[in-house]
Amino acid sequence: MKERRYILDRAVFIHHNGQEEITPSLNAENVKDKDMFYKKMFLTKEEMKEKGVTSTLNRDEIDKVIIKDWKFDYLVPEHLNDDPVKFLCDFHGWIGEQPDRVHGYPVSKKMKEILDQFNIFPENKFYEAKVLFDKTYHEYFVWEMKVDSFNTYVDFENSTFCEISMDEDLGNEIVKVKNIKELRQIEDDKDWDDWTFKKAVMKPEFKEIACANLTYPYGIIINEPLKKALEQANLEGIVIKPFPVEFEYL
Repeated sequence: MKERRYILDRAVFIHHNGQEEITPSLNAENVKDKDMFYKKMFLTKEEMKEKGVTSTLNRDEIDKVIIKDWKFDYLVPEHLNDDPVKFLCDFHGWIGEQPDRVHGYPVSKKMKEILDQFNIFPENKFYEAKVLFDKTYHEYFVWEMKVDSFNTYVDFENSTFCEISMDEDLGNEIVKVKNIKELRQIEDDKDWDDWTFKKAVMKPEFKEIACANLTYPYGIIINEPLKKALEQANLEGIVIKPFPVEFEYL
């Protein structure tokens, strides 16, 4: 059995009011308690008491107290060249400051409601967020995606990989690996431009997953029903393109 899937990505440009415009990204520099989630590793005694933790360094303890209820209040849309932002999208990337404990992307309430209808990777999570745009707070969410779904769903025993060049030409050497770490080591050792599937065989449970993060260079992979739902919703700021090979199930 073979299955066609698709890559979900953020658009760099969209047509807005009859013109091609660069999509803005979101800056999290104004988020409350941001230091707990970005780069801060140590707490003062006062901060330990305030947060209810017993260690100055143990991030796991901090997570137990904060991360379960943390809200991104608030995010601000920006352009890299400081041009004024004219619109918001349904799917954004980051600019400036962003959390180092939440791997994911800001999405609109409309996009979240679509994703909620599907079986996405089980450990995904949505954090409440607000985006301040045009003097108004807009309801958003930060969609956290766990990054281990590649090792979770790929059948390494039957899959094969090869190099893919910047021109998208496939290399002649085919390799087998046991996990993504081993594949990346081969990529470094052989000085490949990048890696790709030569044969993509997935574990049976992947059939039931509508969306998973298969790590760089592919990222978010979605199935046909989710693709259709996202396209029918006319969301702004998304790009959907076919995955380069079909997935197989043995």
